[in-house]
Amino acid sequence: MLKSTKNKKRLSLTKRWSESGYLSQIVLAHALRQVSVSLILHVRQKQTNHQPMKEMRCTICGFVKSSSDYYRAESASGYMSACRECHKSRVLSRQAERYTSDPAFRAIKVDRVVARQSARYKNDAAYRQMKIKRVVARGQIRYSTELRYRVAQCMSVAIREAMRTGRKGRSWERIVGYSVDELMTHLESHFLPGMSWSNYGTWHIDHVVPQAAFLINAVTDPSVRDCWSLSNLRPLWALENIKKSDFLPDGQRARYAKKKRA
Repeated sequence: MLKSTKNKKRLSLTKRWSESGYLSQIVLAHALRQVSVSLILHVRQKQTNHQPMKEMRCTICGFVKSSSDYYRAESASGYMSACRECHKSRVLSRQAERYTSDPAFRAIKVDRVVARQSARYKNDAAYRQMKIKRVVARGQIRYSTELRYRVAQCMSVAIREAMRTGRKGRSWERIVGYSVDELMTHLESHFLPGMSWSNYGTWHIDHVVPQAAFLINAVTDPSVRDCWSLSNLRPLWALENIKKSDFLPDGQRARYAKKKRA
C-alpha cells in the first residue's frame, strides 16, 4: 500500500514536470554534462597517447640532439629547426652585427645597460661593494704590471693633489697639454746612469722649480702648465728628491718666496 502511494506521487510529479517543460531541461543538462565529460576524457587520452619527438637533427650544426635541446615553436614538429645553442649563437651574432652597424641601436643598448647598472649600483649595497672591489683589484694589477698606466696614475694623483678643486672631470693630459707617451720619452732622455723603467720608484719625477713656487688657484691658471711643463720635469733619485724638498735652484725655500710675491 505504501509502495503504490509512492509510485503514484512519482507519476504525478513526472507529469507536472513534463507539462511545464522542466523535465526536458533536466534531460538536456544531463546530456550536455555527459558530452563534456566525454570530450575531456578524449583529450586526456590523446595527450597520453602523444609521444614527443625523441631526437632531431639541428639544421645549423648538423648534430642529432634530444628534443629537450630545442625550443618550442609553432611548427609541424612543435620545435625550432635549430638547437638551443645554435639559436642563441645566431641571435647574439645578429645583435652584434647590428650593434656594430646601427648607431641608433647601439645607443639604445648602451643607455639601457648604463641605466640598469646605475640603478643597481645605487640601490644594491652588495653589488656596489662588489663593483668597487673589482675596480680596485683591476687597478692594482694594472699598476703593478703596466708601466704606462703606473706613470699616468702617478701624474694624475699628483696633479689632483695640487689642484684639490676645479678639475671638473678633466684628464691630467688635457690639463698639462701632453700625453703620457710624450712624458715618458722626455724622462727617458734625461735618465741618469742606473735609471730605467724597471727601477721606477727608486727615482721620482721631480719638479726643477718646486710646485710650492707656483701660485695656482684654478686649472685655467697659466702657472699650471708652467709648473707641469716637460721642461720643468726630470727624473731624480728618490733620496735626492726628498733632500731637495722645495728649495729653488738659488737656494731659497719656494714657500717663502711665494709668500713674498703674494
